[in-house]
Amino acid sequence: MSFAHEPACTWVHTDAGLGLFLERRIHGVPRAIAGQLSQSFPAGLTLDPVDDLLELERCQRLELTDAAKAWEQTETRLAGSGEKKPRSRGLLAEPSESRDPGLVRHQSAAQRLHHTRVQNRLLRRWIISLEVRTGRLAETRRGWLLSPETPCWITATWSSIEAFLDADTRRAVRSSWGAGTVNSEIIGRSWRRDTDDNAEMRYDQSPGAWTIGYIQTTDEIYAQRICAYRPDLIWLLGSGRTPLLIQRLHELAKRTREPNSLIHAASTVRNQQHRGLSAKRVVVA
Repeated sequence: MSFAHEPACTWVHTDAGLGLFLERRIHGVPRAIAGQLSQSFPAGLTLDPVDDLLELERCQRLELTDAAKAWEQTETRLAGSGEKKPRSRGLLAEPSESRDPGLVRHQSAAQRLHHTRVQNRLLRRWIISLEVRTGRLAETRRGWLLSPETPCWITATWSSIEAFLDADTRRAVRSSWGAGTVNSEIIGRSWRRDTDDNAEMRYDQSPGAWTIGYIQTTDEIYAQRICAYRPDLIWLLGSGRTPLLIQRLHELAKRTREPNSLIHAASTVRNQQHRGLSAKRVVVA
């Protein structure tokens, strides 16, 4: 995979601790992040700081996924046992404060989940604060500045492709064996969204889980999540195709592996449609 121009950077050791020499400046690495790097690379950091930082973030997301599953399991067991959970502020209390094994496990799992979230948030915020303008860190920064949550303007969603096609049969084309598929022009596959990324794969190897397409018969642009580890999901991004919008989406498709590239595409559809509506109002006036 090719990236935009990478600025020269290297690890440096200063009197204050680990530093990152980047764009003619030395950025001090926070002690917490330096400690995480030391744990993740016991044999020593590599000659590529960008690769080290992105690999650390990937490992954090793996740990976060595992910690969330562990917490959900203790939550389910605790609910089934009939035991009262501690109040919200007590979730992060020391496990030794409770003598009940179920509560101890629940509190331990909650602490682990909270700690992992804090670590990941700290690393991301520091990378964002570097304000790198080109290269992998710049691409990553742009994506992390976007929220992975479903945009508020997307109100039409479906949990299966069958439901999406049943809602408007004009969207479907029937195959020879009778099954329906979306009759669309594909505008890029492997679009990424933070919560759907596969943390088991490296930054430059992980394909996004989303496909974007345009349905000519209904004049709609939609996004579909297709992956083995997450259930199907379809968003209706908007309607009203314009050559400029499709051209812009095809250009963005070259950057699908940037974090939250799906959210960027969804925002582009919305912004373009708003411009179109504004132009129409001006003409009518």
